[in-house]
Amino acid sequence: MAADGADVLLASYASGDHIEPHSHDTDNYGVIIRGELILHMHGAVQRFGIGDWYHVPAHVEHAASFEQDTDEIEFWFKPTDIAAE
Repeated sequence: MAADGADVLLASYASGDHIEPHSHDTDNYGVIIRGELILHMHGAVQRFGIGDWYHVPAHVEHAASFEQDTDEIEFWFKPTDIAAE
């Protein structure tokens, strides 16, 4: 998928999946369309369910885990693309 100024991805994760701490050079937004994302960022843990949007700023270390099968749509913007809006 593509959108002006962003990469658009459909991501699927199985129950029990875990994403180790990492960062991106993109500003990432996502919406959960099935299941739940457990996001670990800034020393806090947040849960995002169906219909919830989340944001991970560029260069911020974060991790994720999934207690149930989860699908999400992600929008990855280069930081300069966000500033141009």
